[in-house]
Amino acid sequence: MGNESKKIIKIVYKLGTSIADEGTLKKWVSGSNHIKIKWKYNGKPFLATFPSSPSDTNWIRASKKQISHNLTEIGFPPPWNLMQLVGAPLTKEEREIEELVENLWVWLEEE
Repeated sequence: MGNESKKIIKIVYKLGTSIADEGTLKKWVSGSNHIKIKWKYNGKPFLATFPSSPSDTNWIRASKKQISHNLTEIGFPPPWNLMQLVGAPLTKEEREIEELVENLWVWLEEE
C-alpha cells in the first residue's frame, strides 16, 4: 500500500475517533484484503473501503466516490466550512475535525 493510501486511511480513522458515536468505530481487513473503516455519526452510518493495491485505479475511484457520498450523508458536504455552520470561534477539537475533513475533500477532488 502506498504512502498516500496510508495517509488517507489515517485521516479517515482519526476523523472517526474524533466524531464517531461511542462504540461505533471499527477498522478491519476484509477477506479480499481491503481495509474497511466504519462508524456512525449522530446515528448516520459512514463506511470507507480502501484497496489493497494503491495502483488499482478502479478501486481508488470507488473509494473516493464512497467517501465523498458518506461524508455528505453524515453532514460534511463540500466545501466544508465549520465556521459557516457554527458562526462562532471554533474549539480546538472543532478545528481538528475541520482540518481532517478539509484534507479528505482535497484528496477526493484530485484527479
